[in-house]
Amino acid sequence: MSLYYHNLDNIFSSKRLLDMRDYIYTSGNDEEILIKKLKTVLDNEAVRKKIGEGGQRFVEENLNWERVVEAYKTSFKNDKSNFKN
Repeated sequence: MSLYYHNLDNIFSSKRLLDMRDYIYTSGNDEEILIKKLKTVLDNEAVRKKIGEGGQRFVEENLNWERVVEAYKTSFKNDKSNFKN
């Protein structure tokens, strides 16, 4: 796993993201569930707005430069293997 994704995992794992509130989630390759959720989003303006606002809020609060830099600093500090030759 690259350093970048490792740090994003740390950011995402510490937050409570909810399906159909902050994002659309499906596990594996379940096409039927994905189709059903996408249809719900396409047919319902309130759901689209809620997911859009939730996603935007998460990004603004967690993926800003200060937060990303801190995640990198923590990773470098805690994972000395990044510095091996």
